[in-house]
Amino acid sequence: MNLAKKDRAARYAARRALIINAACELFHTQGIRGTLVSDIARRCHISVGQVYRCFHNKDEIVCKIIHSFFQLQINRLVTEDMNLKTEAQALAGTQTANTVFWQQGNTLLLEIYTEATRNEKIATILYEASRRLMQKRLARLRKYNPGMSECRLKALAEVMSVLQEGAFLRFQHRNIDKTEGEILSEIYSDIFRCIFTSETKKS
Repeated sequence: MNLAKKDRAARYAARRALIINAACELFHTQGIRGTLVSDIARRCHISVGQVYRCFHNKDEIVCKIIHSFFQLQINRLVTEDMNLKTEAQALAGTQTANTVFWQQGNTLLLEIYTEATRNEKIATILYEASRRLMQKRLARLRKYNPGMSECRLKALAEVMSVLQEGAFLRFQHRNIDKTEGEILSEIYSDIFRCIFTSETKKS
């Protein structure tokens, strides 16, 4: 690829990122249904035509956000060792980086799930992204529990999903201080100790 093509590709990628970031902000404040492509263009200080040169429609922007959101979680499952203390802190929202991510993402995720009930295309994308995340979560559990039966591994993967998604969606309604957050983290750790066998790599 010559320099001119590389420069065009870089500008295109930067514009797509700009559009995605603007869409996330608007979806968060106005909702997906309440946001027009023209609103996104205005937030980016570009023309509507420039948005359509990067994305076919608003649904494609939403689908890209879904992919990015779930890919962040998949990357963590793939790159990080399984540490139950860290998992508990993540669920409790006591990790600084994780807290910021949850604050920015929980309302948007609720919007996406709501939109999926009305939009079959988005529902399909959301289902597939969730399925891939579950596969990675199951593979991670399998790696650290080599002697555990497949049925139990699948059940534990489901429990972990329920805990994570439930905690994520509850985060915007929580009003707890640092001490209460630490207690919550300890409770999650107690739950993990109950549901995992001695074969699990514990913190």
